[in-house]
Formats: sequence, C-alpha cells, structure tokens
Amino acid sequence: MLGLTKTLDKQALFYNLQDNTQIDKSICQIANFYYKKKLKILIIGEDKLQIDILNDLLWTFEQISFIPHSFESEYESTPIVLCMIDNLQSILDKYKFDVLFNLSRNKINLDTVARYFIEIVTSVEETEIKCTSINILITRKIKLKFHMRKFSG
Repeated sequence: MLGLTKTLDKQALFYNLQDNTQIDKSICQIANFYYKKKLKILIIGEDKLQIDILNDLLWTFEQISFIPHSFESEYESTPIVLCMIDNLQSILDKYKFDVLFNLSRNKINLDTVARYFIEIVTSVEETEIKCTSINILITRKIKLKFHMRKFSG
C-alpha cells in the first residue's frame, strides 16, 4: 500500500467536465484511471443519495467487469472507498489513501489528504471558487502543485 505520501508530493487536480449531464459517469472514468494505477482511492460524497448513485455506477460501469469498491462502514481492503462527508474524519483516522476525490461542497483540510486531491468543476467560476478555498486551507508546510484538466468523457 502506498499510503499517505510526503507533503511535498501533493497535487490538486481540477477536472473541468465539458458535459454536465455525464458528471457521475465521468467520475467513474476518472476513478477507474487511478484504480488501474493501483492507488487507494477515497471518494467523498455530499450525501447518501450521491454515494448510492456512484455505488450503482461503479458496479455497472464497464460491460465485462466492475470497479471494486465499498462503503466506509464495510471497508476492508477494496481499492476504492465511498464515504459521506460526515464520516470523513473517522475513516482518515483509520486508513491511508493515495487519492482523495472531493465531491462534496465542503472544504477539506489538505494537511490530512493523500497525494492526489481531486475536485470536479464544470465552469471557470466554479474553478476559481474552489481554487480560492484550497488556497485558504493550505498551511505553509505543504507544497502543492495545481493542475487543470479538461475532461470530456
């Protein structure tokens, strides 16, 4: 397990989705990319509905296979864990992840996150708001690289 990496290696990745109607499917595609790199992934959702939708999509995402995952309450050794924002701290206290996928509207303390911090954005304005929020949360000991990637699924 790669676990939590040195703070100097952290990256914030903003995926700018071109098609708002395919956000959940795009999230599965991006998660699959990191899964294939054998990284441990924590996907933080806003609420149970969002987590349930992602759960269903991850089971049916590919025609001949699925992306192995679990809920934080059932987590043992799956490469992808789905977690509601309310349960974030308790799972971070127990386990280490390489990728933190923030789908919630909440700000995440970057001192506690893994090597890759991922945000999904759908507009330039949303990107600016999230970048500003992240800058406010960064402490001086973290060196963070920002990347913006267009994603069209």
